[in-house]
Amino acid sequence: MSMGVDPGPVWGIIQGMASYWVVVAAFDLGVFDDLAAGRPLTARGSKAEALLDGLVALGLLERMVGSDSDDAAGLYRLSAVSAAYLVSDSPRSMAALVRSSPGPLENWLALAETVRGAPPPRPVGSDGEFHARLVAATFPTQHAVARAVVAQLRRGDGLVAGAPAIRSVLDLGAGAAPWAIAVLEAEPSATATIVDLPDVIPIARAAADRQGVADRCTFVAGDYLDRLAGGLAPADLVVLGHVCRAEPPERAGALIERAAAVVAPHGSLVITDYFVADDRSGPVQALLMGATMAAATDGGRTYSASRFRSWLAAAGLDAVEVLRPVPFQEVMIARRSSTTGDT
Repeated sequence: MSMGVDPGPVWGIIQGMASYWVVVAAFDLGVFDDLAAGRPLTARGSKAEALLDGLVALGLLERMVGSDSDDAAGLYRLSAVSAAYLVSDSPRSMAALVRSSPGPLENWLALAETVRGAPPPRPVGSDGEFHARLVAATFPTQHAVARAVVAQLRRGDGLVAGAPAIRSVLDLGAGAAPWAIAVLEAEPSATATIVDLPDVIPIARAAADRQGVADRCTFVAGDYLDRLAGGLAPADLVVLGHVCRAEPPERAGALIERAAAVVAPHGSLVITDYFVADDRSGPVQALLMGATMAAATDGGRTYSASRFRSWLAAAGLDAVEVLRPVPFQEVMIARRSSTTGDT
């Protein structure tokens, strides 16, 4: 007998919690790092075997057919995805991001009350300790995105055709400064001004030092709107990297307006975010990120590309291009159309 409507989406929701916490437990147990190093983890006939088989079901491990070994290194191996993204010392590791990106658990448990109007129990914008962990966790992913886009900018593709080389970058709400660092790595004579909250600046400084570019950076501690109000020098490249969605509409619009004001005449403003469709029909990642912002911030949300274009046009930046340098990542580059192609 047919059940009619497929209950698969509901089972997916139920299993989603198990999927996430199985992976977190694997991090706590060192599963991915141990397998990468060939270290044993007893598995057969134990709860560990159930956990590891769950990781196989998620496509994060592969079970070795016909193995009689009693340890995980003999029974299981990393999948290509986990080897690239879940081993902690992988250059593209997302292990720390998996832990941090959903935000504090207590915010999710209180989401219904937050939707009714209560503040989040632990807003991430005012939680310096959590925010510092989050920005460090995002560095590998965003550094890869930034390097891909900077390479395209330097080739003269798209809107920046004929523009002079990037000599200065202003990174607002920089986090661990992946964008500023990517520019400095590509442009040996460039300098960067890196702005973020006092708890985050040491993370950015450490990242810049690790990448060998700290000597060309100026670090400014403070709120990006307040610092912009106080005045910053124009830059060839101004970056708002995954910060607008943490702000309510009035602050997001004001931030874009003030950022545009410090773009040099031939410069560009780069905005990285998750843009929702105008009718809010997708993409799924952007819509769920909006729910995360609802749970974890006082007024943040995800915005459509059209909304960003409207803010940019009001700020005098009406030459806009959207790039997709890697899967699940979009980057908006804006310039003044009157200066495009000028020499």
